[in-house]
Amino acid sequence: MKQLNGLENFIASSPGLILIKDKNSAWQTCTTALKNMMGFSSKNPVKGILDNELNCPASELANYFVKQDRVVLESKQSIKTLHLLRVSGGHWQALLADKHYLTANAQEPEGTITYFIDVTKVSKINLGHLVFGNSKIYSKGKLNLLQQTYIIDGLSRNIHLSARQEECLFFLSCGKTIKEIAKYLSLSPRTIEYYIEQLKHRLNCHSKTELIEFTESHNFLPSIPESLLTYL
Repeated sequence: MKQLNGLENFIASSPGLILIKDKNSAWQTCTTALKNMMGFSSKNPVKGILDNELNCPASELANYFVKQDRVVLESKQSIKTLHLLRVSGGHWQALLADKHYLTANAQEPEGTITYFIDVTKVSKINLGHLVFGNSKIYSKGKLNLLQQTYIIDGLSRNIHLSARQEECLFFLSCGKTIKEIAKYLSLSPRTIEYYIEQLKHRLNCHSKTELIEFTESHNFLPSIPESLLTYL
């Protein structure tokens, strides 16, 4: 743990949103801004805290955060992620993140280091329509939203798809119709149908429902195509 110990004081006093976790996904240190966002005071120690112990609703996604850590630790490769979270005070926060493999030597992993960028107020992309579209739940006439976390271009780590195919599969998994997908991508419905037929052939599926079930049955973590985030 030498490298983690050496970084702790530096990270704690740094600006921005940075997090270091060990190989078991336990928090080791983070910046004050991230600590406050997750519901802890500046004086609260975070070393040893697990994601399900965060002092805010983001803890509900702990299982996904840990799985994303495993992707990095097992592949020894960095990933990009998009998080749409309810943080301290119940506020909604949109975060882009780069998660990197952290090691002192080539053999033994020490953990991960993640750099977050707050994109909550980015005006060039409507994150609500893009991502929350599959998470609208009406309760007693009130619209509620669910938190979500995605690996950016995560599907391309498992199966080779074109950007358009991956976009269509993403929107299908969000429950969008062909007409809605066509509107999002500024394409004709016939073109969307063509891409969906390609997906069926590529993934050996016979219907749109089977395409969605394919991603679920293969235990792919939620993924969003990077091409949909180009305006960020």
